[in-house]
Amino acid sequence: MRLHDGSGSILPVYIGEFEGQSITKELQSKKSARPMVYDLFRCTVEALNAKVTRVCISSLVRNTYHARIHLVKKGDVTEELSVDSRPSDALNLALRFSSPIYVNKEVAYKMASSP
Repeated sequence: MRLHDGSGSILPVYIGEFEGQSITKELQSKKSARPMVYDLFRCTVEALNAKVTRVCISSLVRNTYHARIHLVKKGDVTEELSVDSRPSDALNLALRFSSPIYVNKEVAYKMASSP
């Protein structure tokens, strides 16, 4: 993933085959014959009158990224929530909600490489 911090650095994110295929299909606007897990999650979030506002690769634990998915639920009072996630799941959902993806500065500093 290329960082947009002016450095042009790249943050390597290793993603499983299924998760990578889901990202590729979404980027290419290809639909599956049946709803897949990320489509189910998107529909569930929307049915709850919520949306993913951003995802964050928030920390690094023993060379494993951890992420958070941030959601806003609309109702009488707007409620903000965040849940722990694998980065690959967070990236898939960010694509489906056209949400921005952020990386913690310390994580980016430690793991990103220059072009």
